[in-house]
Amino acid sequence: MRWCWGLGIGCGWLVLGILPGWSQPKRTVQTIPFRNLGYTRPVVLRGANPEFGVSIPLFGRNLDTKQSFVQLELAPSPVLKPNSAVRISLNGRPVRVIQVKDLLPQKSVKIPLQLPPPGERFLFVGLESFLQISEDFCDDVASGNLFLTVGEDSFFRLVQTEGDTPVNYWFRPTYDRVVLAVPEPMDAPTTQAALWLFSVLSYRFRDSRVPVVWHRGNVASLKLNPDTEAAVVLHQEEKAPNIQRQGNVLRVRAQPAVVQSLAQAEPAFMAPGVEVLNSDPAAPERLRNRRLFSELGWNETAKTGLGTQSFRLTFDLAQLGGRPQDLSLALRSGFTQMSKDDSSAMSAQIFFNGTFINSFNVGTQTQLNTTLVLPDARLQRTNNLDVVFTVAQEEYCRFPRPVTVQVLGSSYLDWNGYQRPQGNFDDVPQDFLGKGQVVVDMENPALVAGTAQVLGMLSRSGRRPLLPELLPASEVKNWGNLPQRPQWRLLGTTPAVPLNSPIRLGQTFEILNPMNQKVLLQAEPTASIGVLQAFFHQGVPTLWLSWWGDQSQVVDQTGSVLSDPVAGLVNQLQGNVATVTPQGSFDVWDLTGDTLQVRYPDELNWWLLLRRYRWVLLGLFLVLGGILAWRLYQRLGRPAKPPTPPAP
Repeated sequence: MRWCWGLGIGCGWLVLGILPGWSQPKRTVQTIPFRNLGYTRPVVLRGANPEFGVSIPLFGRNLDTKQSFVQLELAPSPVLKPNSAVRISLNGRPVRVIQVKDLLPQKSVKIPLQLPPPGERFLFVGLESFLQISEDFCDDVASGNLFLTVGEDSFFRLVQTEGDTPVNYWFRPTYDRVVLAVPEPMDAPTTQAALWLFSVLSYRFRDSRVPVVWHRGNVASLKLNPDTEAAVVLHQEEKAPNIQRQGNVLRVRAQPAVVQSLAQAEPAFMAPGVEVLNSDPAAPERLRNRRLFSELGWNETAKTGLGTQSFRLTFDLAQLGGRPQDLSLALRSGFTQMSKDDSSAMSAQIFFNGTFINSFNVGTQTQLNTTLVLPDARLQRTNNLDVVFTVAQEEYCRFPRPVTVQVLGSSYLDWNGYQRPQGNFDDVPQDFLGKGQVVVDMENPALVAGTAQVLGMLSRSGRRPLLPELLPASEVKNWGNLPQRPQWRLLGTTPAVPLNSPIRLGQTFEILNPMNQKVLLQAEPTASIGVLQAFFHQGVPTLWLSWWGDQSQVVDQTGSVLSDPVAGLVNQLQGNVATVTPQGSFDVWDLTGDTLQVRYPDELNWWLLLRRYRWVLLGLFLVLGGILAWRLYQRLGRPAKPPTPPAP
């Protein structure tokens, strides 16, 4: 065993079935813009004591602290007092205080990075502001000029010493893109491994918004930039390792079991020697009908400042395991007492997706423990719950003292079961999380690529790597009775498949507004359209990816458009049909019959004809009715003839 301890990392990765090569350590430089972390616009911090925080994963403790730094682009309001200050901290430790007078001529602030305490896996940069315009705090707030801006051009610069072999260091949020290179052709196990791997990669890079690209063939032809781009090669070599890193390339054996082990492990934080257990991550754990704020990622750090203190919890339906019914909030919070005899000195307001729920006067209290019902009708795919503590203007103007407020992580959301799936895009992604089934035409490479990207969209938005069972479309004998009954299905097939979908793709169709008969989309024989449809099939929520026209390649583009992490079109999916043209135009349609309808010009639709010519038919009916009434009147309404007198 002594030789194993000496090799260290080598033995550790052998436990994972990974055989790294040997190379000399080298220095790597990474630049991580705030844009890559989701801050695509400047962050405006408003108020007297606004706070801001951002963190990135720490990939080992080999950080060169002399050359690594974070550069903040700070733009204060030009009317702030020169002695207004900004305090910057690293992992909770204050490292620098900057006055506004120093920020106005030079808005860039460079802070050397430090290693966090042992056991912490993130580098966290915090910013606390102490802003003032005049001596009158009330006038400052009312002016609207009490703010500080953190620019999206801020960035981290990390310099690390690393060997070329650790797999964990490959998973980092610094790439411009990640390419998955799959072999051609692929059998069923290889196709399943490719679908799973694309799903895992989409999940791993869910927060950094790194796009994942599907590529068939040799990755060398792409000529990737090793500093900004990375690749995963799905290989079928018998003597090669299961998982191996070669610089910016990660090689993974094309076996579902290998991809499954990679899905279960946490590559971003794997330490050498960690053994990957062989369990099924696709099997969802049983969800309780309650979620603590701490389980939803809540940071219960207390806030101290003047005036208003706001807290926002953002969560999506996927984190709740579905669309809950009878949703309620149990709020647990603590704060400093504002007054001993005036309960209105401070109030707490609760908002749910912009809707005011309730308000409480808490000026004489130090705790607020309450339960509120949240309206199910206001539920969205992504939800915001805001808790706002406001000090009465008279109170903080006479006695401008800071108030400390904390919303505890023991607060929770509670609900009583789940609503039934709707059979449309409102079910995405929360009803596509458990054990699923993918039915794909493996003979069509564009369909396989598009299906993989839709699966990646579900994994990225649902925040869970989905590993569905693969059923080749060639093995399906009866589409009206598919085998098994999964929790959800994703179909990638040709248009000729007979399905009870919103649009029948086997014939020409038009989407029109039945109120004015305006045609909104017309399927021309010379133009192909990628189509994603949501509906129930055999009572199972189903997504069907296919196309109309003679160019099946458009389904690959459709999947690419839907899975784009920057555009985030999954949050714009409404109705039950999404279409993508070869020019990249994306549209969604509600074809439930309430607003828009589908017309098939090659067949006679009596309902549409009735709606189109209803006024003509009504006029004809009135004319015919008038003629009939006149005839009846002539026959029945004539005056009776006097009886003929008898002959004398």
